[in-house]
Amino acid sequence: GNDMLVQTLLDDLSQKGAFVYQNKEHMDLHSSGHGYQEDQKIMLNLVKPKFFIPVHGYQSFLYKHGQTAQKTGVPEKNVIITKKGSVIELTKHEWKKLPSIKATPVLVSGSGVGDIGNIVLNDRQQLANYGVVVIVTELDTEKRIVTNPPQVVTRGFVFVKNSTDLIKRIEAETLNIFNNEKIFFEEQEKIKEKISMVIRKILYDETQREPMILPILIENKKV
Repeated sequence: GNDMLVQTLLDDLSQKGAFVYQNKEHMDLHSSGHGYQEDQKIMLNLVKPKFFIPVHGYQSFLYKHGQTAQKTGVPEKNVIITKKGSVIELTKHEWKKLPSIKATPVLVSGSGVGDIGNIVLNDRQQLANYGVVVIVTELDTEKRIVTNPPQVVTRGFVFVKNSTDLIKRIEAETLNIFNNEKIFFEEQEKIKEKISMVIRKILYDETQREPMILPILIENKKV
């Protein structure tokens, strides 16, 4: 949750010369950010709710909080345990559950709200974890020849100067695919899939990493 923010605050206070009390080492302190059960009882006794809906934490936490409410006089039938997407209708005298709605996390990315799907998220995760390998090949589809040898560009994957053998192998294996798969020369999507499949296996065998692989084919006809 907010562990990093809390730790940053503690670090800042310590750097300014403050002595931070944050546990029971020196006195009876509770520093989790949540009140004790007795604190919850005090609040419930002050508010005296007719209906009670616990809304924070795991399901087991909600049930436990509901039990605390019952101990302060809230009838069991008026303790409402919800799930993600639950819709509750309340009146002065009763409550009832309505049909649930679809409730999923909404990602805000730049000016876009909710327009990022799982595929994009998976791509971002893969890029963040393993980087990207781009393989650029120039070819003449009419003559079915490679006009410029494949070139490899990597970002966030390996330090190129220390991985020249691996880079050369990627380039050589890509060129072999074109030499051996001339039947697919005009079908660029198939050749891209083949390159991705072959290079992905090589990279995983060599590095145990799974970078994003982007084959790029450029039409460059020889006159």
